[in-house]
This record gives sequence, structure tokens and C-alpha cells, in this order.
Amino acid sequence: MERVRTQAIAQIYKTQKGFPCSLLQLGNDYDVEDWVFIGVDMLVRRAQPLNGDDGKSIGMDEVLKIASIRECCNTGGYAECKEQRGPMRQSDKLDERIKAEYNLSRIPAMELRSFKFPP
Repeated sequence: MERVRTQAIAQIYKTQKGFPCSLLQLGNDYDVEDWVFIGVDMLVRRAQPLNGDDGKSIGMDEVLKIASIRECCNTGGYAECKEQRGPMRQSDKLDERIKAEYNLSRIPAMELRSFKFPP
């Protein structure tokens, strides 16, 4: 069954990788840490602020947790990921913050995280 689960995870990811709230919600529902990390990472690093639709989709507790990570990164707490008014670039410190905040066992491989932000 592990092989079936792995294949299902890969196929579902292909259809959801552009939708961070969906990845976060599905990752939490089905215990897929990579999806949780990637969904949070996308929401933290996108240029657009979190909004009411995000709150409806993933819940206000998640929005507040993600906003806390964004605020830390955008106010100079981590100089490596500080880029005002634009998507944040990759940062090991940001990765570690997400991993710690969400109590994840690992950080997903970069190949899984090769998403592009919408313009």
C-alpha cells in the first residue's frame, strides 16, 4: 500500500502544486508533510498578502501562523529572505523556521519545490 500511496501523492501534487492553500489543507488532512511545507512556503514567499479567501480556505489559525513567519522575514528578522513587495527568495533560515513552526521532520527536496509564482 505504501507504493500506491506514494503514486497517489505524486499524481495529486501535479494537479495541486499551483494552489498553496489546497496543498496545506490536503497535507494536514492526509499527513503529507511535503505538501504542508510547500503550501506554507508558497504562502510565505508570495508577493500578495494573505487575505480573507486564504482564511476561509485554511482557517484563521493557519493564516495567523503564516503571517507570523512572513512578518519575521519581511521585517529583517532574517536578512537572507528580506525582499519588500516581492516574493521572497529561498533561504535556509526560512526553511528551518517553517519546519520548526509546523513540527515537520524534514524539508522537501528542491525538485518538489520548483513552483513559479504568478505575476
